[in-house]
Amino acid sequence: MIWFKFKNYLKYIYKAKNEYSIHSPFMFETYLKCIKGKTEKEMIEKLNERFKCEVLNMPLNTNMEEYVLNTLKSKNPCMFYLKRIYRDRETFKQWEYLRQQKCITLDINFYYAGLILVKNGLKRQSYILKR
Repeated sequence: MIWFKFKNYLKYIYKAKNEYSIHSPFMFETYLKCIKGKTEKEMIEKLNERFKCEVLNMPLNTNMEEYVLNTLKSKNPCMFYLKRIYRDRETFKQWEYLRQQKCITLDINFYYAGLILVKNGLKRQSYILKR
């Protein structure tokens, strides 16, 4: 388990980008206004204001995967802030499965947490970002 976390943290450090690597104007503005330099609570509040949808803040576990999938199928705008996505291999597989769903508009990997957004009218985007 420790090797899994260490290996994936090294991958994260190598792949994680900051605002200078974001080419989408939408995501660049979202990163600067809602994510960069914010505490977890401030970030969730800012994202809630920006996307006008409730941000569900929860740990990712087996029970949550089913709940998240059912909510995603409803087609209502929603956002999930999922904690500890690298807790173990199983949790990371769940994260990967969720972020590959067709209804996902935006997914962001912060290593310690992941953010999934479902909102119509936006092009699919996927990021690994530093906070």
